[in-house]
Amino acid sequence: FRMNYYDMILNLFTSFGYFKSERENKDVIRSVAQGLKSGGIFVLDYFNPKKIVSELKEKETKTEEGINFSITRNVNAKFLEKQISVNDKGKMFSFIEHVMLFSSRELSDCLQNFKLNVIDLYGDYSLNQFVEDKSERMIFIAQKT
Repeated sequence: FRMNYYDMILNLFTSFGYFKSERENKDVIRSVAQGLKSGGIFVLDYFNPKKIVSELKEKETKTEEGINFSITRNVNAKFLEKQISVNDKGKMFSFIEHVMLFSSRELSDCLQNFKLNVIDLYGDYSLNQFVEDKSERMIFIAQKT
């Protein structure tokens, strides 16, 4: 990022939280803050971990276009872990995805720590207000001071 260069930065569809340490994840927010001009907007779209964990579908199988997918999910420490096994014409592939779980409070505090003031928090793509136990998403709209 160039310093104080961008009017807006977007981080959509839970493209945040994939680093293994909290510090590395927070470094992403630091970089965003450094890249924004004063008054610039940051949009952070992240799943709502409280809802995801409460409704966690631990095992799932799907068949798409003749390819079999087996998906397992669990919470491991502060991470949502998803393992995807794929059987494609007798060949097996396996992938593991880890996403750090951040509460709305933790993300709000992190944004604030880097001078990104939360001006709105939406709970879905229809821009309904965030409700901790019910919303699918946490869509933060933050402005750099």
